Amino acid sequence: MRAYNGFGPQVAGEYLKYVHEFEPATTVLVSSKRKGPKGQPMQSPQVLDVDASGRAKWVQIDGAERIRRQGGRKFGDPDYVAHVLSRSG
Repeated sequence: MRAYNGFGPQVAGEYLKYVHEFEPATTVLVSSKRKGPKGQPMQSPQVLDVDASGRAKWVQIDGAERIRRQGGRKFGDPDYVAHVLSRSG
């Protein structure tokens, strides 16, 4: 999942003044009570990181990070933001 443009900071009353690319933030939950086979606290798989009201948090990423996470392979346009910004007009 990716989000563009309107997730960026508002500048001069406009969200589209700058183009940004974001993805949902994730976290691992650690149990304070349950222990694994080796006696360490059990952990969840990666889950969405949400605030107290239940809204997902988002983190800004760039094309180099996207390619790194894909093991060097490129799916779609890994650096959409840079390509949009490089266009004239």
